[in-house]
Amino acid sequence: SHQRHTLTTMNPLHDIIALLLPRKCHVCKCHLARHEQHVCQRCLSQLPTTHYHRITLNPMEQRFAGIVKFRKATAMYIYTRDSGVATIIQDFKYKGFPSLARFMGRTMAEQLLTTGFFNDIDLIIPVPLHFTKHAKRGYNQSHMLAKGISSVIDRPVSTILYASKSHSTQTSKDHYQRWQNTRDIFSVRHPDELKGRHILLVDDVCTTGATLIAAAQAVLRIPDTQVSILTLAATPQ
Repeated sequence: SHQRHTLTTMNPLHDIIALLLPRKCHVCKCHLARHEQHVCQRCLSQLPTTHYHRITLNPMEQRFAGIVKFRKATAMYIYTRDSGVATIIQDFKYKGFPSLARFMGRTMAEQLLTTGFFNDIDLIIPVPLHFTKHAKRGYNQSHMLAKGISSVIDRPVSTILYASKSHSTQTSKDHYQRWQNTRDIFSVRHPDELKGRHILLVDDVCTTGATLIAAAQAVLRIPDTQVSILTLAATPQ
């Protein structure tokens, strides 16, 4: 994966495109240096890191404790509406920048790589979009995050989990309404392929955790599976 990355950055076509369309940071809109991608180093360093992976029963894990049986759970950044994290997520979710999501997945995985968080992970599964939403957006941002993580930790990404029912947006719903909205919306194709495996579920933002709970429950219905959870960001509790 590192070799592939080097080859793309050396591509002379990329240099021509960069001249014609100056690359700007998604957060501060400054021009990116040649070695920077999508977000400048200054803005990246200022994103509010949670450090949850260092905390036993951290605020992410508290969302799932007693509801689903998980191995570990963490989020990389704190999500607030006026933060750089919110701008990044808005851009890759609604403005057609799937490569930004892949970059953030890679960035997150590089920071967590030496912590042991990915030890024993067999497979990465992004939280799926219903096919109507996927068709409208053209891609699943969580799948792009998962691909970025995969390029660092060298584990495969699977779309074996799918949204069998559509659900409305979660934004204005309270905790119970979110849980009702996401009950039984996910199913697994070829469940035998997950038996005995430790799955990393990946999503962009965790608020109440209702969607991730539904996804984890769908996976855990398969005997002898284990689940860990990783999101790019989480709202403060």
